[in-house]
Amino acid sequence: MEEIFEVEIRKRREVTNQLDGFGYEKKYEDIYNEFFRDTGAGFFEMKKDIMVLAAIIGFNLYAKTPREIERYKLDKSGFKTLSPVDFTEYYHLIYAVAISLNNNIEDGLNNSKIVEIFNKCAGLGIIKLKEILNKDNESYIRNFEDFLENPEEFLGEMFDRERDNEREVNEVMGIIV
Repeated sequence: MEEIFEVEIRKRREVTNQLDGFGYEKKYEDIYNEFFRDTGAGFFEMKKDIMVLAAIIGFNLYAKTPREIERYKLDKSGFKTLSPVDFTEYYHLIYAVAISLNNNIEDGLNNSKIVEIFNKCAGLGIIKLKEILNKDNESYIRNFEDFLENPEEFLGEMFDRERDNEREVNEVMGIIV
């Protein structure tokens, strides 16, 4: 089964040589520019690197609830396409996200579906990436290093803080009501 899939992927790559349509919603342009070395204080060389990291974070946040990814509506009216940027170095991640989202190998054969899933994951993950890189007002590099050293612990602390805030709000609402 895997061999058939790999052959089909190779055929499609030969025809198109790359997936097209990767990009981000205009409402996140400030975040992308902030992290992009040429326009901001960031350390990313290319916007595609920001997008890929945001997509991986978005996928990890919602992998257990894939309907959230499916339901996410990309704002096509303000969409900034990164094409013709070559994403081939990230194809293994892009295909892995698309296929593992619903364990449907057919998604791996549909280029537009793959790109759509990845764009949605990036849309869901970009805010969390900003939170990670701006955590505790440390430098981007220091926060990124902390994140890479132990991503589960780093994100766990962030989620615990969010849950604590939610609990406090619920307790206050319980007292008020």
